Amino acid sequence: MPPQTPSSAASRPSVLHAPGWGRFTWRTLPAWAISLGIGALTALFIYVATADRLVLTIDEGTFLSSGVNVLHGAVPYRDFFANTGPGDFWLLALIFRFAGISLRSAHSLVALDCGLIIGLTGWLTARFAGRRAALAWPVLCLALFLSSPTYLVTNHRWDANALALGAMAACLLAIESNSRSAAFLAGLLGVLAAWVTPPVGLLAAVVAFRLLLDRKTWTLVPRHLAGAALGTVAPAAWLASQGGLGPMFDSLWWNASHYSGANLVPYGFLMGGPAALFGGAHGIEWVARILFAFAFLLPAILPLAAGLAWLPALRDPRRPEAFLLLCGIALVASNYPRCDLTHLVYVCPVFLVLGAAWLQRHVSGLACVVAFLVPFLPALAMSRQNLAGAEQTVVATSVGSIRISQEDAPSLGLAVRHVRAGDSLFVFPYEPIFYFVTQGRNPTGYPWLQPGMMSDQDERAALAELSADPPKWILYRALPAEAYLRVWPGADPARLRMPLIEEFIRGRYVDYAAASSGDGERRLLVRR
Repeated sequence: MPPQTPSSAASRPSVLHAPGWGRFTWRTLPAWAISLGIGALTALFIYVATADRLVLTIDEGTFLSSGVNVLHGAVPYRDFFANTGPGDFWLLALIFRFAGISLRSAHSLVALDCGLIIGLTGWLTARFAGRRAALAWPVLCLALFLSSPTYLVTNHRWDANALALGAMAACLLAIESNSRSAAFLAGLLGVLAAWVTPPVGLLAAVVAFRLLLDRKTWTLVPRHLAGAALGTVAPAAWLASQGGLGPMFDSLWWNASHYSGANLVPYGFLMGGPAALFGGAHGIEWVARILFAFAFLLPAILPLAAGLAWLPALRDPRRPEAFLLLCGIALVASNYPRCDLTHLVYVCPVFLVLGAAWLQRHVSGLACVVAFLVPFLPALAMSRQNLAGAEQTVVATSVGSIRISQEDAPSLGLAVRHVRAGDSLFVFPYEPIFYFVTQGRNPTGYPWLQPGMMSDQDERAALAELSADPPKWILYRALPAEAYLRVWPGADPARLRMPLIEEFIRGRYVDYAAASSGDGERRLLVRR
């Protein structure tokens, strides 16, 4: 298609309100069917590819072990420490109840979240950039998700952003068709997203603002508020009945005073910095590295580029493009203080839709294809490498057979060979995944202790529980201060060690076995 001037693009009716995209009819079914099909295939593909695959990341075990705790009757905040909303724990506990405690059942939630996100990305792309674009840009989104082995692991951000994207889509449908049911759903999903990740409540505020902004949608506000009220009251009543609502507010206050300082990173932060992408490059290799770096950094580039491109749309905040941009800004802000590259991956679908819409309206068809292929081909190559991966081995554990890289297998084997399900185990300082794979019993209320963030009071509380019920095993991993600061550059250097717990371990435990993996040595200690 020929290039368009900005003036002609501005005068062109929005795709959202183009003929044939009005009230839902059978004529729109193909777009829904395509999006539904892409989403279902995505969920199936991700499940098959990653269901039994374990990557030794920092955070995944936090959610898996907490979900098991909830299944066994523990209450978040009251019985164990948590600094996110309880929604992810509840969802995992529900899955474990019906599908059993296994890595496969846990990863089914990741697959479902990604399927919903990709399907909704396709639906939004079709409405803003046309159905052809809806066949391409969601595939780029999937390639970005698959480009690193650390992305597709259990994390509350997948749940929250799937719900948030659903709230955005429901709001657009409500505005377009004057649907009260869609307005109710937008309110419900937006608040439920905040129960998973509280800062995502910013998105719910943007949705409510958009409905209040236009007199034509005022009639939808009561139904929207009803959905939001249901999403607020029902979980709150459930948590209050368990004695966890007050402790949850205490946890949120703890976050406000502890989390931000230790976890503050620059926008687009990448562990290892530029050296992680360009270290050792020579000659023509620089070209390939730059292309791969562009695709890898795209989740950080997209919000800036799409935000600048669509900034004029904010002159009329009732435009659907302006609504989408404000939602994207809210999702980026919800990642504060960790607006690092990984967290931006979770919110990139909104900006992919905006980018596709801008390209479709302002550049030729060939340029659109080139703009798609430049990030897609490197992302596809990274995805292929990730899925093929290094040589893997299968390890039998208490939560089923697990595939893991051969370099990390010794650490997993060390834990599962000696620690039996139900054995008391304390993992120090921060690898809760080993609680999950061994099904060991943590005698403390701390699934994890983050160096540089936990207070002296947290250390003393954990020590008191350890002293009252000394665990049989301790899985210990000594890391230098530089390793902690690489992940948490804002951490307090004076708090990177917990001397009281270290002294407790030295005085009561002896070495039993050890294993070296690609990320260092882990020692299994046994009580004297």
